[in-house]
Amino acid sequence: MSDFSVKVSVSRNGDVMAAYFKVKAGKHHETRTVVDGYLMADYDEFGEILGIEMIGQCLPEDVEQIDAPEAVKHFVLKAMPQGLVRFKEVA
Repeated sequence: MSDFSVKVSVSRNGDVMAAYFKVKAGKHHETRTVVDGYLMADYDEFGEILGIEMIGQCLPEDVEQIDAPEAVKHFVLKAMPQGLVRFKEVA
């Protein structure tokens, strides 16, 4: 995975706004929504993952729903910018 990279967008006051995890180079074929408005994944024509985009806060469980190799999901979970991690509220 030599094409792997991470891009993070921040606001002027330093808040993390979004992150894109590029898994590999390739021609984009489709974007699948994992969590409406917050988490999307890009795939090539063979259904192989190209990248994962987080816009806003996501639950760690949301990442587990992505159709990607476990190693990719594990890295994303460990590398998620803190400002994009949301945890379930405990009653």
